[in-house]
Amino acid sequence: MDRWGMRGLVLAVCLAMPSATLAQPVLRVTDDSGGPLPARLMQIARLSARGTQVVIGPGVCLSSCTMLLGLRGACVRPDARLGFHGPTSQLRGIGLGPAAFETWSVRIAAHYPRPLRDWYLESGRYRLTGFHMMTGAEVIALGARACDGP
Repeated sequence: MDRWGMRGLVLAVCLAMPSATLAQPVLRVTDDSGGPLPARLMQIARLSARGTQVVIGPGVCLSSCTMLLGLRGACVRPDARLGFHGPTSQLRGIGLGPAAFETWSVRIAAHYPRPLRDWYLESGRYRLTGFHMMTGAEVIALGARACDGP
């Protein structure tokens, strides 16, 4: 194969390589107070479609932010602080009915690794005011992936 043919072959191989060799977008979560579940589910779908890597910490990730743990490749720094609570109505002071509470609890928990999911469904979801605060190290001990390096 001549010199130009080899260059063409190398170019074709490079173009055919999976995008994993290219830099992935990264979302660094350092101050996220949560928000409505439908909006968070849409964000998770967008981040997943883009292959965005999520790094939680240092700083806080509260409420629906914790659902980012369900993204492929999401990781938690040990110095992060995560706050969990059960699903609540967007109308302050009005709770969810039992069926809606169960449905949304299960949808939230589906974004957590198994040990964290079990804890959440057994007790974490019953906190409806304030947060069950955990460090990133505690969440890692419950199955979340630890970030490599700083």
